[in-house]
Amino acid sequence: MIDSKRTWLLCAAFFTLGASLSLVMRAPVRELVRRPAHAQSLGQPIVHTDRSVVPPCGRIEAIQVPLANSDGVFPDREHRLASPKWLFEDMSESRLTRFLNSCDLRPSEQRNLLDKRTWEIRSDGIVISPSEQLIWSLTPQSREQIYSILARSPANFPQCYPFRFPVEGFDQRFRQSDLPIAEVEKIKRLTYTNAGYLCFTDLEVVKGVLTGDQFKDLIETLYQLPAYFLRLHVTADSDVEALIKYWGKGGREKMISPLLNSMAKNTLWSVV
Repeated sequence: MIDSKRTWLLCAAFFTLGASLSLVMRAPVRELVRRPAHAQSLGQPIVHTDRSVVPPCGRIEAIQVPLANSDGVFPDREHRLASPKWLFEDMSESRLTRFLNSCDLRPSEQRNLLDKRTWEIRSDGIVISPSEQLIWSLTPQSREQIYSILARSPANFPQCYPFRFPVEGFDQRFRQSDLPIAEVEKIKRLTYTNAGYLCFTDLEVVKGVLTGDQFKDLIETLYQLPAYFLRLHVTADSDVEALIKYWGKGGREKMISPLLNSMAKNTLWSVV
């Protein structure tokens, strides 16, 4: 009976600590760990490089695991793949004309966008339905000028919620995909900068130049969600009392204490 009770308590302790650690996954991992320059690829551990600084939670090792929907389904498909319609919200004809004239557009692009026969004038603004040819022809600078205005209205879902990459992170992200380099370069032509990020939003347009498998791979790459396996390292040098105080919050100290003390005595142990 005593052995059974001890076994139950030990299992409960493991369960509680595991549940506590799972909560850390929802916190920004960058606050818990620092990524060395060489640990950039998926599946490599992220560890503390400064051994003199240990956060209250203890020394955490995080292994990034990308999660993506392998069947090509994505939640905002309807909005992303709708035919492009640009709503210039609360703009009058004269104001929109001045704005388009101020953009760095080629003469043919300017004539196309300023053709009022293609405008739909509504009570909430003016809608322009750009052709795919026009979208492909925009330069990064003119795309940024136009899309930054469109992003002010949630009605322009793609521009309001673009896919964002660090300026130097686009190539790294797509290096992990199976897309041919030529197709990645096509996608990159549609990018623009905004608030220090490289943005991509014209998913509907790029779909027309990719095969079904390539588009599926693009979706997996864009909607890749990082998750982390976390490992707490406990050694004989660890501040066990501080760890018990941190992980035992909510009245779990007595349950956590035996486990962490045992781990500290066995340097081969760690918790995942």
